Order: sequence, then structure tokens, then C-alpha cells
Amino acid sequence: MTIYDKTILKLISFEGFNQRFEQNMRVCNTYKNAYLKTEEQYKDVFGEKKYASYDSFRIVRARKMKKNKKK
Repeated sequence: MTIYDKTILKLISFEGFNQRFEQNMRVCNTYKNAYLKTEEQYKDVFGEKKYASYDSFRIVRARKMKKNKKK
């Protein structure tokens, strides 16, 4: 049985994936590159991509951010 660090396990949730994306935005020159880096980190651990594409992630992110603004 493999034991993963808590920071890796956070990638499973949208919030954790988005948090890592925002961290990667600080070191990448575009949002798309930050997304690709985050997906690469996710795939290294879980063996598959979390989102089908950058556009798919953007749509989910926009919905979640809009929903959180309403609260």
C-alpha cells in the first residue's frame, strides 16, 4: 500500500488542484502553462489527467469561483 503526502492528496479535490494551479501561476508565464504543470504533477502521482483539457478546467474553475462569490 502506497502512502501519499497530504499535499499530494489535496490534488484530488477541485480546491486542492486549484490551489496548486495558483501556486504554479507564480512560476509559469501563462495560465495555460500553469495548468499543464499542475496536470503533469497530478498525472505523475495518479497516472492520468484530472481534466480533459485546459478549456474544461477553465469552465469548472469559473463555475466554482462564481458559486463561491455568491456565498
